[in-house]
Amino acid sequence: MFHRFKFRKNKSFLHLYILILLFIPLLSFNLHKEYYSLTNIQYDITSNSFQITSRVFADDFDLALSKYFDQNLEIGTAREIKNADTLIEKYLIKHFQIDLNDQNYTYKFLGKEAEKDVIYLYMEIRDISASIESMRIKNTILQTTFPEQENIHKIRYKGINKSMILTKDKPSGLLNFS
Repeated sequence: MFHRFKFRKNKSFLHLYILILLFIPLLSFNLHKEYYSLTNIQYDITSNSFQITSRVFADDFDLALSKYFDQNLEIGTAREIKNADTLIEKYLIKHFQIDLNDQNYTYKFLGKEAEKDVIYLYMEIRDISASIESMRIKNTILQTTFPEQENIHKIRYKGINKSMILTKDKPSGLLNFS
C-alpha cells in the first residue's frame, strides 16, 4: 500500500513538472495587442440618410486624442473634459471622410457612448437625394498613434452589403454600388 501511495505522489509531481515545462516557453512570447475599429454604415431609406456607428477601444481612442490635442480628455469617464465632444468631432472631421458619387459629404457627429472598454461614435449623413453609385471612405482614425491600426468597415446600401479594411498603407478605398 505504501508503494502505491508513493507512485501516485510521484505521478502528480511528474504532471506538475510537465506542465511547468510546457508553460515556461509561453513566458517568452510577448502578448501583441490588436488595434482595430469597426464602422457600420447603413442607409436608412425612410430618412434618406446614412447612419454611421464606429466602435473604437476607449483607451486607444483616449490616448490618440490626448496626443492629438495635447491634453488629457478622459473620454468615457467621470473626469471627461467638458468640450470632449467638440474635440472628438474635430478629430473625426480630420481623420474620417466619406465621398458619395465623387462628392464629399459632411456628416453630423451625433454623439458617443462609453461601454466598458469601448466607445461608440454616432454620425449621420443626411438628405441624400441621388442614388449612390460609389462611396469612397478615408479613415485614418488612430493610425498616427498606432501604425498597426486596421479600420474595418461594413456598409449596407439598399440591400447591398460591402466591406473593406483600411490601414496606414491603404487609408482609403472605393466601393461601387452600380
